Parts: sequence; C-alpha cells; structure tokens
Amino acid sequence: MDMLDEEHERLPQSRGDTNIYSLGSINGHNIVIAGLPRAGNCFAATVITQMRMTFPSLRYGLLVGIGGGVPMKTNNGPIRLGHVVVSDPTGIHSGAVQYDHGKAKAGQFELKGSLAPPPTALLNAARDMAVRHHRMNHDPIWENTKRTQTSHRALRRFKFPGTANDHLYPPYYEHRQNGVSCEEGGCDPDLRIERPIDEEDDFFVVVHRGTIASGELVIKDAKKRDDLAQEHGVLCFEMEAAGALTDFPYLEHRSQPYYIVPSLVNRHFTGRESTLDELRHILFVQAKSQKAALFGLGGVGKTQVALQLTYWVKKHIPECSIFWAPALSLESYEQACSRIVKKLEIRQSSNDESSIESVRQYMSSDVAGRWFFIVDNADDSNLFFDELEEYLPASENGTILITTRSSEVAVSFAERDAIELLEMTPEEATTFFAKVAREDLLYNKDSTAQLLEELHFLPLAITQAAFYMSRVGISTSRYLEMMHNTEKDRANLMSREFHDSTRYPKIRNAVATSWFISFNHIKNSNPSAAALLGFLSYIEPKAIPRSVFPPLESEEEMEFAIGTLCGYAFLTRREEDGIFDMHSLVQLSTRLWLEGEGQARRTIESAIQSMEGSFPSCKYTNREIWRAHLPHALQILQRDEARDTTERWALLSRVARCILADGRTKEAVGYFDEVNKWHERYPEDHPSRLAYQHELACAYQSNGQIKQAVELLEHVVAVRKRTLDEENPDRLASQHELARAYQSNGQIKQAVQLLEHVVVVRKRTLDEENSDRLASQHVLAMAYRSNGQIKQAVELLEYVVVIRKRIPDEEHPDRLASQHELARVYQSNGQTKQAMELLEHVVVVRQRTLDEEHPDRLASQHELAWAYQSNGQIRHAVELLEHVVAVRKRTLDEEHPDRLASQHILEIAYRSNGQIKEAVELLEHVVAVRKKTLEKEHPSQLASQYELARLYQSNGQIQQAIELLRHVVAIEENTLDKQHPDRLMSQHELARAYQSNGQIRHAVELLEHVVAVRKKTLGEEHPDRLASQHMLTDAKQLYECLVQTTENR
Repeated sequence: MDMLDEEHERLPQSRGDTNIYSLGSINGHNIVIAGLPRAGNCFAATVITQMRMTFPSLRYGLLVGIGGGVPMKTNNGPIRLGHVVVSDPTGIHSGAVQYDHGKAKAGQFELKGSLAPPPTALLNAARDMAVRHHRMNHDPIWENTKRTQTSHRALRRFKFPGTANDHLYPPYYEHRQNGVSCEEGGCDPDLRIERPIDEEDDFFVVVHRGTIASGELVIKDAKKRDDLAQEHGVLCFEMEAAGALTDFPYLEHRSQPYYIVPSLVNRHFTGRESTLDELRHILFVQAKSQKAALFGLGGVGKTQVALQLTYWVKKHIPECSIFWAPALSLESYEQACSRIVKKLEIRQSSNDESSIESVRQYMSSDVAGRWFFIVDNADDSNLFFDELEEYLPASENGTILITTRSSEVAVSFAERDAIELLEMTPEEATTFFAKVAREDLLYNKDSTAQLLEELHFLPLAITQAAFYMSRVGISTSRYLEMMHNTEKDRANLMSREFHDSTRYPKIRNAVATSWFISFNHIKNSNPSAAALLGFLSYIEPKAIPRSVFPPLESEEEMEFAIGTLCGYAFLTRREEDGIFDMHSLVQLSTRLWLEGEGQARRTIESAIQSMEGSFPSCKYTNREIWRAHLPHALQILQRDEARDTTERWALLSRVARCILADGRTKEAVGYFDEVNKWHERYPEDHPSRLAYQHELACAYQSNGQIKQAVELLEHVVAVRKRTLDEENPDRLASQHELARAYQSNGQIKQAVQLLEHVVVVRKRTLDEENSDRLASQHVLAMAYRSNGQIKQAVELLEYVVVIRKRIPDEEHPDRLASQHELARVYQSNGQTKQAMELLEHVVVVRQRTLDEEHPDRLASQHELAWAYQSNGQIRHAVELLEHVVAVRKRTLDEEHPDRLASQHILEIAYRSNGQIKEAVELLEHVVAVRKKTLEKEHPSQLASQYELARLYQSNGQIQQAIELLRHVVAIEENTLDKQHPDRLMSQHELARAYQSNGQIRHAVELLEHVVAVRKKTLGEEHPDRLASQHMLTDAKQLYECLVQTTENR
C-alpha cells in the first residue's frame, strides 16, 4: 500500500469474488492489489480467476512475492538476501519455468514446462527502467521504499536486514533449527562461506533479471536446488507463479505442446555443430530474431540440420510446439497445413477458409502458446513470394526457420540471419561415409579420401555412392575408375536413383537429377542465368574468370544472372575479384538437364562461339588474361558435338598460339597439326591454309623438328612468292621463319641471304620501332654470329637492344630476347664480363616471370652457365647446367637440339672440373644421337665432334682426337668461310693435337694460317688471337729444336 501514489475507494465486487482489494494509482496507472490467503499455485489461480470476474478490463498482471534466491552471480553481481529478481526470457525459457517433485525421476525435481513469457510492453518497460537505473547516481526505488515506516513495531519485519546479515553455508550443511536466524539456531559460523560485501548495496535496490522457477513445494535440499538452478539457469524459486499466470488469457499457454514433424530421422547424421549452434543462438539462446533461414546447394543436408534442431528444441524447450511444412509445391504446403488443422482441431471460420489461412490465424494468436515452425524446401522463389510468405504466421511467441536452395529467398526472408550450409568438412564426410558405407569399403583410406573429394563432400552424393557400391558389390577404387572412365559412365553413376528414407517420397534422390527442379526454376525466372549456367557447364569448373562469361545486354543483367546462380550455390565467388568456382557435379547435372531439354548441342556451339570471341591474342601484354582463359577453352574444345564449326578451329588456333608462347611446344604442335588437317579441305593457295601451315612450321621449329619446319616453310614461301607482292607482310613473315629454320638446320649462308632481303624490305616499309622489323634484325644478327660475322652481329644487336629498351616493361619477352642474344654475341666476341652481366639480369627476370620448364628461361640459364665456364667459374657452371639438363631431360625428346646442346655444354664444364669420365660418357652420347639425326655438315654435329676430340686429347687418346678433328676441319673448310671462328677453332685444335702427337711441322703450318687470319679479324687482345699466337711461338721453337737435333746427327 505504501507504494501507491494515491489510494482509491473500494468498488463493488462480483458475486463469488472473495478477494480483498486495495485500489489506487502509481504514476497515473490504476492499480488493483490482491493478496493470497495462503502460499501455493492453487491459491494463486483462485485469486486471479476471481479478480478477472470483478475487473474484466485488466491489461497486465504483476506477481510480487518472496522467493528463495540461488547463490550465484549475474550481470548485476552476486544474488544476496534482500535483492529483487525479475523474470526475463532467456531464449531457451520464457522467464518462468514450472517444476514438480515427481514421479518420473525417483525423488528428483522434474521440469514440467515453461510458463508463457511476459507481454512485450512490460518487457520493454522493465528493460528501459533497468537502463535508467544503471545511469543514475541515486536509487529512486530505494527512495520509494522509505515510504514504509519500518520504525513502527508492526512494520519492522519488512526492513532490509543489510548484506552483513546475509550468511551462506555449503549446500551439504544442515541448519540446526528452522524458523529462526542462524545466530539464534546455533549454526556453526566457521562453516560460513565468505563473500565480498559491497556496502553501497545497502543503499540501492539490486535487481537481477533471469529465470524464476515456480513449484508446488518449497525446495529444502540445497544440493537439489543448486542442481536444478544450474541445469535451467534459475535465479530464484517461488510457489505462486504457475497458478497465477495460467489464468491470464493473454498469457495463456498449453502445458502439452504439439509435435508435428515428418519421420525423416537420419541415424547417420554427422557433424554440423557450428551451424546448429548458430541457429540455436539466433532463434533460442540469444533469441535475437524470430526468423532464420538455412540455404545451400541441394543435397548438402539442410533438411537434416533442421530436423536435428527440432530434436534439440523438443528436449530443451519442452513447452514449445513444433510444426513442419514442406514447401516443395503449393500442394505439399497445403497438405502440411491441413494436417496441423486436423491435429490441433482448429476451428475454421467458414467452409471456404483454406487450411493455410487457418494455420496462420491460429499460430498468430496468443492461444497457440510458444511454437517453432519449419518451412522446408522453399526453393521456388515465385511460389514463396507470391503464395506463401504472406500466409506465414507472426507472433511474439513464435519462431520460423525456412530451408531453401535460393539465397534470394533466404536473405529476403531472414536478412542477416540467413545462414549458408556448405559442404561437409573432410573429417565430417569421412565420419559420415563410415556410417553409411559397408565396413570393408573403409579399409582403403586413400581411395576413400579421393572419392569423398570427387563427390565434393556432399552428403547426398556420399549416400548415393555408398548405396551403389553396396548394391553392386564393388570397391571404392572401382567406383573411382568408373567416375574417371567416360562422361557416360560418370553420368550413369550420378543419375542412378536409390531409396533414401531420410528424404521426401516421390522426389529424385540421385545427385545428377536432384537439381533439375532448381534448373527449371532458374529457366523460368531468369533465362539469362540459365544461359550462363549452360555455358559454365562445359568449361573447367575451377578458377573461372568473369571475363570468360558470355556477354549479356547490360552489366546489371550480368550481375543479376551471377547473383542468381550464386544464390542457388551453383556458382561460388572467390575472395579474388571476378573469380568463380563451380561444382563438377553441378556441371554434370546441368549437361544432363540440357540433353533432356534438347539444348546440349546448341549450348556447346554458342559457348564455343562466345569463347572464340572473348579469347585474347597471344601478345605478351595479354598473358595474364589468356593464361586464365586457357583451361576453360581447352575443356570446351574437348567436346565432339561441334567439331566441324569454323569457330571451333579458330578458337583452337588461338589456344595453340598461346600455348606455344607459354613454352608448351609439344602441345602446340599437336593442336596446330589438328587445325592444319581440318584446313586441308581448302585449295593449296588459300590464305587460311597457308597461314596455319606457317604456324605449324613455327611450332615444329620450337619443338626441335627442324627438318619438318624447313620443308613446310619452303612450300609456304614458294606459294606466297608466287601469289603475293614482295612487300606483303605474310610473304615476309614466312621468309623470316624459313631463314630461322635454315639457321637451326645449319644452312647459315641461306639464312643470312634470306634475312638480309627481309631486313631490307622491312626497313623500307616499316617504322624503326616496328616489332616485325626489329625481329628480323634480331634474327639476322643471330645468323651473322653463326656465320662468324661477329662485328656485324654485335652492331646490329646493340642497335636492337637500344630500340627495345624503349619498351617500359623490363619483363617484355622481346626486350629480354634481344638482351639474351646480345650477351651470346658478346661471349663469341670475347666480352665475357659484359655477357655475364647481361645474362644474369635476363636470368633473374625470367626466373621471376616464367615457369621452370619454359624454353626461354632454360635457354638463358644455359647461356649464363656457358659464360661462367668461359670466366673460370666452373662450379657455378656445373651446378646451373646440371639443373638445365635435368629439366630438359624431363621435358624434351632425346633428339631435341636444346636438350643435346645443354648436355654438350655440361660435358665441357665436367671436363674443366676434372670429371673426365662423366664428360666422355655424356659427349659420346651426344655425338651418337646427333650422328643419327643431323646431316654431317650440321654445325651442332660438328661442334659436338670437335668437343669430343678435345676430350680425347685431354684423356691421352691423341690418335682418336686427330682423326675426329681432321673430319671436322675437312667439312668446315668446304662449308664455312676461312675467317669463320668455328673453322679457325677446329684448325687451332687440330694443330694442338698434331703437336701433342709429335707432328710439329703440320702443327706449325696450320697455326701460321690460323694466326694470319685471326690477325685480320680479331683485336690485338682477343683471347683466341693470343692463344693461337702463343701456340705458334711454342710450336716454332719446338720445331727449330727438332731441326737442329736432326742436323747435329
């Protein structure tokens, strides 16, 4: 009564109402106060029933009384004697739970159910009051308690005793006497539990918020009290709430909840704890939302996760009714609602009222109590938004979870509380497979791991595979073999239907066909997304760049199409901008769907046409783009359905050019060969046929098939010479390539002659910085070097390097190629240090930008090793060459010129390093292979024979050295100019062998010739010139000694 701002006169009461009321107001609100005649739920229920008769317009009821606090901590500190506990929904419970000393658990206290939650208006008011209370420096509630004059003898018992008089004993301690204080009863003070005392609490009313337990009996066992409190988060126990709250109409609840859930129990359910935990917290524990959505790929296990959540709710929130409605179609949802209407005996307002509307009205009313509603398989966005969403119930006491394949549905419904269910983790998938598969299938762990990865850790796919293997009696290894065999086998495996009791009847269970319904939804709602899905099903499933997508009419349309596919989890965005992934099983399913729709061939042709249009040229500046596009183009080119379209062959030629530029020469030859065979249907002089023959010849040359390259290019040059003008770019290009092939084939003079012609014409018709003009000058310099015209080679390459340095990108292949070749010429000119500096730069850049097996990277490493060798850094040379030889041995044929060249140079390094045995073995192998594959006049053949002769000489095999060197010198005297460095070097070495063999006169004659020529062509300090001069001096001295010795005799 002291809490009232003013007291009102008594009013007449209804007949039968025996309550005594005190009337008044607080802060303008009319208040009715009634006390209970005795403690207990029944008395509380009686008081409330009679109160309703007299005051039918009561809006809210507050039950205020004395309870037993639980010694525990809350956000507001420890609960002490004299504190206040206000019920507050915690997520799991409504704020008040009912318990009983029961029959079910022998002698234990049993939870009977939760009482209905307080009205939202009161909850909001209480929370607002708590916030204001925390921010105040004084306590207005404490001030109000001073209205009670506790100095009066009759009111003294209501006085706050103070925290110092609040004593806590261990739960096992039995107090000496009931009904008196611990001091009067003689309780042992030494057993009291010490607790900190905050003296400020004596001047504030401390309020705790949480769950209150209401029961028929007082709990006198502290241990049982604490156990029940810990299990259900109870802060306080009392005896009236259950009776009082039952009789308020707006707080009415059902003590027996309904449980209408399909019998899709999966005893093999595994994992998913993080997803379940997130859903529990959103909907029940934190109760931050009344709506949530679970979305993900079909077959990922959404229904089973939802079922597991219902089991948890049934166990932990027993007062909550659970309803389930599949939304596979409008009919399935109506049938589920009809079952709910029948089970709950819901009265329909008219015969025309649909069961969907009846369920909505019932569950939206307070009479339904607390409920959890699952709408499963809401995959069709049109159905959900147009037919179902407006009929979903809404109530403060209700919670809804929908499962869907569509993120659009999920996000539209639940906003930030839409949770994506991904595939299982490898660990979860392994555990799940162990539950569903035959025991013997688990023995081969490697095959199992590989199979689960192939199935993308999808529960439905794993179940299907396990069923198939059990039914047919095959192993995981055999199942994998069939998956990798042909697309037909893979399609059959993934399309094979099987019985699954955990899924709805009459729906497709096979992975490959279970997604057809989603494909049809997409086709009907977003045709652009369906077209994009078809395109994506024929390319590589991983690392798909957005730039490969076929264009749509607008950027917005493309974003919407991508969003639709991502929404169904058919496409996944990576963190990198514009990169996507796709399940290979989704691809397979899409292809099967397209075949069933009769759209497969048309889709493939359209996809190839789109890919051909978007595939970039093989220019270096496009390298990152075409590398990203390559795997997708190669995947679509494997299809046989559109082999005779011109777009296919145009795309294949683009792919082949990029593969060749990437150093994958064998593959490039194969693809260009395919293209050429298809173009043989054209006349001999058809431009396209000649163009592809030209490109095949270039690939031949890069792959070391020099003879085939020369033969094909001579044909192309002859036809183009007959049909095109002298200045035509195509004619000049084929002459340029033929000259390169001549040089590789040892036909140096022909190469020089042809290149000089090409350079002259291009100089006349092209700008100084034109890449074709620079390329022909570059190759001419290489030919000059091979022809012994070192000065001309140096001059021309230095000019090319200067021009190409204007290219800002130091990684540009043309710039690096000219620097590489200039270093080679410096090496030939005795400028070893300059060569090394330039080559070290080129090697560093190429190692950073090119794959380990790229021909250009290996070529620069090869040349740098040769420079190290020339500079006396033998160990560095051996180490680098062994790496180059190992890689080329792994990637090139035995007869490939580059492989043989690196073996040749490694032999020289071995010899310099004193590894004579290894050198002899390696060089004899090189000579044997070259003898079998090259003409006897070929420079490479002669070079390896020359080196073998030197090696024989170092090894004391002088006679074999002389025979081999005479052979080399004889051929070079017929094929090379007398000033050619190689010819002079062979003559120099033969003279040395003569000298070692005692044929001094022959040595002197040969050396006089070499010295005379080198004096004309080399600088005074050139190492080769000095070497021949020193050897001639020694030979002459030795010869004079021999002559004098002979004369003296």
